[in-house]
Amino acid sequence: MYWEWAQNGTSAHASFFEWLKRKHYRGQIFKYDQPLSSIGLGFITMNRPDVIDTEYGLVWELKPISHNHGPNSDYVQLSKYLLETGYCPGDSKELVPAPGTRSYPILDYFGNKREVYLYPGVHGFIYYSLGPPEPIKIKKKILEGTKKVLEHGVTIVGGTIIIVGGTLTGAGA
Repeated sequence: MYWEWAQNGTSAHASFFEWLKRKHYRGQIFKYDQPLSSIGLGFITMNRPDVIDTEYGLVWELKPISHNHGPNSDYVQLSKYLLETGYCPGDSKELVPAPGTRSYPILDYFGNKREVYLYPGVHGFIYYSLGPPEPIKIKKKILEGTKKVLEHGVTIVGGTIIIVGGTLTGAGA
Protein backbone atom coordinates (compact mmCIF):
# COMPACT_ATOMS: atom_id res chain seq x y z
CA MET A 1 0.00 0.00 0.00
CA TYR A 2 1.51 3.31 -1.11
CA TRP A 3 0.48 5.35 1.97
CA GLU A 4 1.99 2.82 4.34
CA TRP A 5 5.25 2.80 2.37
CA ALA A 6 5.38 6.61 2.12
CA GLN A 7 4.67 7.24 5.82
CA ASN A 8 7.18 4.61 6.93
CA GLY A 9 9.79 6.11 4.59
CA THR A 10 9.18 9.63 5.90
CA SER A 11 9.47 8.37 9.50
CA ALA A 12 12.63 6.39 8.71
CA HIS A 13 14.20 9.52 7.18
CA ALA A 14 13.30 11.61 10.25
CA SER A 15 14.82 8.91 12.50
CA PHE A 16 18.02 8.89 10.41
CA PHE A 17 18.31 12.71 10.43
CA GLU A 18 17.85 12.87 14.21
CA TRP A 19 20.40 10.07 14.70
CA LEU A 20 22.96 11.91 12.54
CA LYS A 21 22.37 15.21 14.36
CA ARG A 22 23.19 13.52 17.65
CA LYS A 23 26.31 11.82 16.26
CA HIS A 24 28.01 15.10 15.18
CA TYR A 25 30.29 13.45 12.66
CA ARG A 26 33.57 15.37 12.18
CA GLY A 27 31.85 18.30 13.87
CA GLN A 28 29.99 19.04 10.65
CA ILE A 29 26.69 20.73 10.43
CA PHE A 30 24.83 18.79 7.77
CA LYS A 31 21.87 20.07 5.80
CA TYR A 32 18.92 17.68 5.83
CA ASP A 33 16.23 17.43 3.15
CA GLN A 34 16.35 21.10 2.15
CA PRO A 35 15.84 22.47 -1.36
CA LEU A 36 19.24 23.24 -2.86
CA SER A 37 18.15 26.75 -3.81
CA SER A 38 17.21 27.50 -0.16
CA ILE A 39 20.77 26.83 1.04
CA GLY A 40 22.49 28.77 -1.74
CA LEU A 41 23.26 25.80 -3.97
CA GLY A 42 22.07 24.78 -7.37
CA PHE A 43 19.55 26.36 -9.65
CA ILE A 44 16.06 27.53 -8.84
CA THR A 45 14.81 23.99 -8.29
CA MET A 46 13.24 22.12 -5.45
CA ASN A 47 15.77 19.26 -5.58
CA ARG A 48 16.24 18.04 -2.00
CA PRO A 49 19.14 15.67 -1.27
CA ASP A 50 18.71 13.82 2.01
CA VAL A 51 22.06 14.87 3.50
CA ILE A 52 24.51 17.51 2.29
CA ASP A 53 27.90 18.36 3.74
CA THR A 54 28.57 21.86 2.43
CA GLU A 55 32.01 22.04 4.06
CA TYR A 56 33.40 19.03 2.19
CA GLY A 57 31.04 19.08 -0.82
CA LEU A 58 29.38 15.68 -0.27
CA VAL A 59 25.87 14.32 -0.81
CA TRP A 60 24.11 11.20 0.55
CA GLU A 61 20.72 9.66 -0.18
CA LEU A 62 18.75 7.35 2.12
CA LYS A 63 16.76 4.60 0.37
CA PRO A 64 14.85 1.49 1.42
CA ILE A 65 16.97 -1.67 1.43
CA SER A 66 14.83 -2.97 -1.44
CA HIS A 67 16.61 -0.38 -3.64
CA ASN A 68 20.04 -1.89 -2.89
CA HIS A 69 20.53 -3.12 -6.47
CA GLY A 70 18.61 -0.43 -8.34
CA PRO A 71 16.36 1.06 -9.41
CA ASN A 72 18.16 3.26 -11.92
CA SER A 73 15.91 6.18 -10.94
CA ASP A 74 17.87 6.42 -7.65
CA TYR A 75 21.10 6.95 -9.57
CA VAL A 76 19.41 9.49 -11.85
CA GLN A 77 18.13 11.34 -8.78
CA LEU A 78 21.56 11.44 -7.11
CA SER A 79 23.23 12.44 -10.39
CA LYS A 80 20.92 15.47 -10.65
CA TYR A 81 22.02 16.61 -7.19
CA LEU A 82 25.70 16.11 -8.02
CA LEU A 83 25.46 17.97 -11.32
CA GLU A 84 23.50 20.82 -9.80
CA THR A 85 25.91 21.32 -6.88
CA GLY A 86 29.22 20.15 -8.30
CA TYR A 87 29.54 17.96 -5.19
CA CYS A 88 30.60 14.30 -4.95
CA PRO A 89 28.77 11.31 -3.48
CA GLY A 90 29.74 10.84 0.15
CA ASP A 91 31.34 7.70 1.54
CA SER A 92 28.39 5.95 3.18
CA LYS A 93 30.64 4.13 5.65
CA GLU A 94 31.66 7.50 7.02
CA LEU A 95 28.11 8.05 8.28
CA VAL A 96 27.04 4.43 8.85
CA PRO A 97 30.18 2.43 9.65
CA ALA A 98 28.54 -0.97 10.18
CA PRO A 99 25.67 -2.80 8.49
CA GLY A 100 22.62 -3.05 10.73
CA THR A 101 23.40 0.11 12.72
CA ARG A 102 20.26 1.19 14.57
CA SER A 103 19.05 4.75 14.48
CA TYR A 104 15.90 5.57 16.48
CA PRO A 105 12.67 3.53 16.48
CA ILE A 106 9.59 4.77 14.67
CA LEU A 107 5.88 4.03 14.76
CA ASP A 108 4.85 2.51 11.45
CA TYR A 109 1.69 3.24 9.48
CA PHE A 110 -0.31 0.89 11.74
CA GLY A 111 1.11 2.32 15.00
CA ASN A 112 3.55 -0.54 15.63
CA LYS A 113 6.99 0.26 17.01
CA ARG A 114 9.68 -0.57 14.42
CA GLU A 115 13.46 -0.35 14.65
CA VAL A 116 15.26 1.46 11.83
CA TYR A 117 18.38 -0.40 10.71
CA LEU A 118 20.95 1.41 8.53
CA TYR A 119 23.34 -0.09 5.98
CA PRO A 120 26.20 1.63 4.16
CA GLY A 121 25.90 1.44 0.38
CA VAL A 122 28.08 2.73 -2.42
CA HIS A 123 28.24 5.99 -4.35
CA GLY A 124 26.51 8.09 -1.69
CA PHE A 125 23.66 5.71 -0.89
CA ILE A 126 22.66 4.60 2.60
CA TYR A 127 19.92 2.00 2.93
CA TYR A 128 17.45 1.32 5.70
CA SER A 129 15.18 -1.52 6.72
CA LEU A 130 12.46 -1.67 9.35
CA GLY A 131 12.42 -4.49 11.87
CA PRO A 132 10.65 -5.57 15.02
CA PRO A 133 11.48 -3.85 18.31
CA GLU A 134 14.62 -4.84 20.19
CA PRO A 135 14.51 -8.39 21.55
CA ILE A 136 13.16 -8.96 25.06
CA LYS A 137 16.49 -10.42 26.27
CA ILE A 138 18.00 -6.91 26.30
CA LYS A 139 15.19 -5.75 28.58
CA LYS A 140 15.97 -8.74 30.84
CA LYS A 141 19.61 -7.62 31.08
CA ILE A 142 18.50 -4.15 32.10
CA LEU A 143 16.19 -5.58 34.78
CA GLU A 144 18.97 -7.86 36.08
CA GLY A 145 21.34 -4.89 36.22
CA THR A 146 18.71 -2.86 38.09
CA LYS A 147 18.34 -5.67 40.67
CA LYS A 148 22.11 -5.67 41.24
CA VAL A 149 22.10 -1.89 41.68
CA LEU A 150 19.23 -2.10 44.17
CA GLU A 151 21.14 -4.76 46.15
CA HIS A 152 23.96 -2.23 46.61
CA GLY A 153 21.89 0.24 48.64
CA VAL A 154 20.32 2.30 45.89
CA THR A 155 16.77 3.59 46.12
CA ILE A 156 14.70 4.72 43.16
CA VAL A 157 12.32 7.57 43.97
CA GLY A 158 10.07 8.94 41.25
CA GLY A 159 12.34 7.71 38.47
CA THR A 160 15.47 9.19 40.06
CA ILE A 161 18.28 6.97 41.31
CA ILE A 162 19.58 7.99 44.73
CA ILE A 163 22.68 6.29 46.15
CA VAL A 164 22.10 5.86 49.84
CA GLY A 165 25.44 4.46 50.87
CA GLY A 166 28.35 2.35 49.80
CA THR A 167 30.18 2.28 46.53
CA LEU A 168 28.76 1.09 43.25
CA THR A 169 31.21 -1.16 41.41
CA GLY A 170 31.12 -3.24 38.26
CA ALA A 171 30.52 -2.56 34.60
CA GLY A 172 29.33 0.95 33.90
CA ALA A 173 29.77 2.14 37.48
